[in-house]
Amino acid sequence: MKNIALVLLVSKQTIPNFLSIRTFIEANHFVFITTEEMEDKERGNKREWIMSAAGIEERSTSQIVVKAEYKEDVIQNLIAHDWKKYDEIIVNITGGTKMMSLACYEFFKLITHKIWYLPIRSSNYHLCDNSREIRLVDYNCSVSEYLSCCGINANDKRFSEKMLLLEEEYTCQLANGFINQDFDTENLERIRRLFRDNEALYKINRGLGKGIILSEVEEFSFIQPFLNEIKFPSRNKGILDKDEMEYLTGGWFEEFTYQLIKLIINQDEGHIKLGVGLNPQPKDQEKARYFTNNDLDIVFAYRNELYVIECKSGGMDDNELFNKTVYLASALQKYFGLTVNSSLFTLSEMNDRKIEKAETLGVKAVDLSVFKSENRDFLIRQILRLA
Repeated sequence: MKNIALVLLVSKQTIPNFLSIRTFIEANHFVFITTEEMEDKERGNKREWIMSAAGIEERSTSQIVVKAEYKEDVIQNLIAHDWKKYDEIIVNITGGTKMMSLACYEFFKLITHKIWYLPIRSSNYHLCDNSREIRLVDYNCSVSEYLSCCGINANDKRFSEKMLLLEEEYTCQLANGFINQDFDTENLERIRRLFRDNEALYKINRGLGKGIILSEVEEFSFIQPFLNEIKFPSRNKGILDKDEMEYLTGGWFEEFTYQLIKLIINQDEGHIKLGVGLNPQPKDQEKARYFTNNDLDIVFAYRNELYVIECKSGGMDDNELFNKTVYLASALQKYFGLTVNSSLFTLSEMNDRKIEKAETLGVKAVDLSVFKSENRDFLIRQILRLA
């Protein structure tokens, strides 16, 4: 069997290297050109993240540690490596620093013509010395793979996900009822205030594992008639458990958005997840600062980009809540890097000023006017730039 090496320049953006491993599948050995910063375990070893996501074993890799901003150092370290043991060498210079890319191009052009580059948001690798020769990226990474490339691995319990509580048919009927104002949204808001603004109410009858017995609390007298109106499929009539309360106080809109996006992107469940809970370890200081105990309502991977949707069934007319929501959504770039696409889905009506403010912060807004439109799916594709 031929010994084919794929050379990868490690940087903070790990997805291009992951995609090159999935694209140049003929390679059976992987040479990582890396730096001390990228190898720092306290901030996350980027090379190990890539290997974990791609399922590469250590024995099929080599690493060359260089000084990122010193071209001469990069070349000297490349010279010291034994390249003659490979029958073929493929180089991906997409990552690394500019000096690393320049040094690698200068060095490898003398021993191989297979030096490739992946332009931003492109689905084709281009041969550096002949841009007309391309290599198609015929791979769509899943959410788990994308998160693993960011050092967030499900096997290490670095993230969790929610399961759908109710059937798609019911959730969609309920959502359309609220969108078309067939149901009184004020009752939903009253429920939200009761169960989210007063944590003590969660404790009622919790010890019995039954949830809240509605008939025992005068404040809850309106709830059962409302549940009857919306034909809510309670597990136990007259009782609301914690999952059902979370569904009624916003979970229904998250599940509706999940079903809607799944239909729009036409991908399997591996490419979209509901209620992703991030669990940064204590050493992940930069990540923990933003997202400890924070759930991402909808996460999906589409054409090898990550999309995160924050769902708010209402409340965006409150300027303070709106600002907080948008700032948290924009902070995702500090967690996942510049390629993450953040958006806010809400059944509030938002004016142009708020939509523009969200856009300025890198957050795309989908409000009630979009959900009411006959061209809803088309508009969502346009706003999220999925076309």
